[in-house]
Amino acid sequence: MKRIIILLIAVLISANVEARRGQGRDAPATIHFHDGTQVEGFLRPFAVASQRVELRAERGGRAERFESRDIASIRFFDDEEDAYAILVFRPWIRAVGATRQQSAHWVNVLITGPVTLYRFTVTQRQGGATFITDSYLARRENEDVLTLITMVNRGATVFGRSHLVALGWQYFESYPELAERIQNREFNNTSADIRAIIHEYNFRAGQR
Repeated sequence: MKRIIILLIAVLISANVEARRGQGRDAPATIHFHDGTQVEGFLRPFAVASQRVELRAERGGRAERFESRDIASIRFFDDEEDAYAILVFRPWIRAVGATRQQSAHWVNVLITGPVTLYRFTVTQRQGGATFITDSYLARRENEDVLTLITMVNRGATVFGRSHLVALGWQYFESYPELAERIQNREFNNTSADIRAIIHEYNFRAGQR
């Protein structure tokens, strides 16, 4: 009997700890629907999936599910960026000139303009290690799909510039000077440099 009581106490303590951890991960968010309505609540990481999105009316509360196809955008507080971010549900392609994928994904809107920059993040766990890959995608105002311009493996230093050189320059061929600078490895394969490329391209587009 004593062992059962101890076991029950341990289970309750564990459940309470997990609940508190869950509440700590809940971020303020607003879901905007295609019909113009919206709902506010708290969003938990990994609660945004290709089929549905889970939102809690209060921290640690019960989740309500919404179909991803009904949602126009999600505005949520991103702890990593320490700012509010926007998610949109869009199809994307793997590389310049590649065949369009049929499935859609939630992507972060990073920069808007003549070329809008998006980020799609994949987290994988292998053998106790966590690998995070950020795919950066771009879309011009007249384009229906997103184009992958580079991939960044967080924490990786080897082959750091190869993706940007191999993929990115082709997307900016209409701006030959910028494309040549990318080919000449003047930009590192980092979030800051990728954003700098988009800002420079959009600034030039605005002057034309």
